[in-house]
Amino acid sequence: MNEIVRVTTIFALLILGFACYFLVLEAFFPRRVAKTVNAIQHMPGRSFGIGFVNFMFFGAIVLVLIGGVFLLINLGFLPVAELKALLAKWWPLILIVIGVWQLARPRRDGQ
Repeated sequence: MNEIVRVTTIFALLILGFACYFLVLEAFFPRRVAKTVNAIQHMPGRSFGIGFVNFMFFGAIVLVLIGGVFLLINLGFLPVAELKALLAKWWPLILIVIGVWQLARPRRDGQ
């Protein structure tokens, strides 16, 4: 039973992680996402390939950033304890900033 709970939890966290990943992509790269959506609508047969290429592109960016953070931690330039304390206190601000960004940017349909 514990194995089922563990696998379900990991699966749920993966889904949540992918949802956050795509929300951040939409927030920081709206033109690229709009271009991809437009290409998918005009060529539905190629949608998997286009989506996979974009996923790999942004995935590579994320891996480079994560690797850079771990390198800075290992070299002692990023103090982990202070970052954890800062993030534990101010994490709601990240959500607020992303939400305001989403509300303030112009919509594709002209609203």
